[in-house]
Amino acid sequence: MKSLFILFSSLIFCAAAQGQAKTAVLHDDGRLEIPEGEPVADSYEFDISDMAFQNEGEAVEFFRVQAAEAHFIRPVLSQNKAVLFPDKKAYPDRTAQQWNAYFSEHPITDPSSLED
Repeated sequence: MKSLFILFSSLIFCAAAQGQAKTAVLHDDGRLEIPEGEPVADSYEFDISDMAFQNEGEAVEFFRVQAAEAHFIRPVLSQNKAVLFPDKKAYPDRTAQQWNAYFSEHPITDPSSLED
């Protein structure tokens, strides 16, 4: 039942973001980068095909831990991507450049580094 809930909530997030998501880049050092020189979008997709998640639940838990004060991330393993949601309501005036500085301070940790 829990797996079904996780899958369902991931699909809802992705369906809501699909028509409007722009592309972000996940650099090798774990830093996310959104496009500068344009308004900040509600969501951004980025590739996670290099991450070796065993299942959707593992990916959801990994990205739940990666969330910080002003953003969260939902994976969509079936499409080898994740969706980044910057908290624009809390930070409505933050520019893409300011978001990128924030993401530099909150890099995504390599999943293999979290193993016992």
